[in-house]
Amino acid sequence: MNYVIIFKNHVTQRISKILIFDMLLEFILNLKTLFMKKAIIITFAVLGIVFLTPMIINHLSAQSSHKNGIVSKPISPDVMKIAERSCVKCHTEGGNGMALMHLNLSNWDKFSMEKQADQAKDMCGMVSKEKMPPKSFRDKNPGAAPTREEMKIICDWSTSIQIIKK
Repeated sequence: MNYVIIFKNHVTQRISKILIFDMLLEFILNLKTLFMKKAIIITFAVLGIVFLTPMIINHLSAQSSHKNGIVSKPISPDVMKIAERSCVKCHTEGGNGMALMHLNLSNWDKFSMEKQADQAKDMCGMVSKEKMPPKSFRDKNPGAAPTREEMKIICDWSTSIQIIKK
């Protein structure tokens, strides 16, 4: 009879342990599912922030520029064709740090009309004096130097966007 009671207690303890283990396992699986859902939600939230923030900032920047009276003009296609060959390698994002300090064509549309006019005037002067592109760049890229005709195109464009100051 004692063996029956001992056996019954042993079986009861085993069943209790199995039930507790089963409940613990179910709890862990529920946690895993919960964490997976949270991880997925957090991942999408971070991706959304990473991709949407620049778009929102650009939109707000454009709105702010228009409110402040900053209306920019794009670089004319003729000048841009010359700039793509002679200027953008150094004067756009990822280009030469010193060159970007003087002129960053990537930010052209963010400049006020006055700054665009000043930058265009400087471009005309530097190209006309053959200071741009620099000699070291022209030596490595023989076709990069603007022709006299192209210099005239740049300077005519520069003159066309100058603002008459009162």
